[in-house]
Amino acid sequence: MKKTFTILHTNDMHSSFIGMGPSADYTPFTLNDDATRGGYARLAALIVKRMEAQSVQGPVLILDAGDYSMGTPFGAATREIGGELRLMGRMGYDATTFGNHEFDLGPDGLGKSISTAAKAGRVPAVLAANANMAANDSTLTDLQRLSKDGVIRPYLVIERGGIRFGIFGVLGKEAIIYTSSGVVTFADANETAKEMTQISLLP
Repeated sequence: MKKTFTILHTNDMHSSFIGMGPSADYTPFTLNDDATRGGYARLAALIVKRMEAQSVQGPVLILDAGDYSMGTPFGAATREIGGELRLMGRMGYDATTFGNHEFDLGPDGLGKSISTAAKAGRVPAVLAANANMAANDSTLTDLQRLSKDGVIRPYLVIERGGIRFGIFGVLGKEAIIYTSSGVVTFADANETAKEMTQISLLP
């Protein structure tokens, strides 16, 4: 029997909480009368709209491919507020993964931001299949605890609408080059993907 599903996907959101456009044209209290684009409020509304439209065709997954943080002044506060993951959780994201910019504040800054978000409520699963955070280094304390608690994990299996989805996240070769962490190491993304595919297919 043929089954259909939909993946709603984002990447490189870079802490873009508010829309982008000429500030003089921005009119937040009325709709569709300026050139401003993007922002989490618009994204949340679009997700709801797409989910309503696509759900009649089967299950819907909401996934992000990383670089969700840094890029705007809001990113500088991510250690203190964990705002990106908190809002993604409220928008219904199932999972995200690390991009190289998640490490811009170091592994300790990343750990603090995820911890802060997770303490505040639901966050999407953070999938990091090829990240090795086992080094004996104090900057990894929060990331190691989050991994132990299952907030960060290699893969996620979701049963939805009669379909079983195996989802994993890897940091690719180019992104690894630009990752500013020296204590987190990364296995080959292609080899890790092969391993994860086999694991996620297990009953």
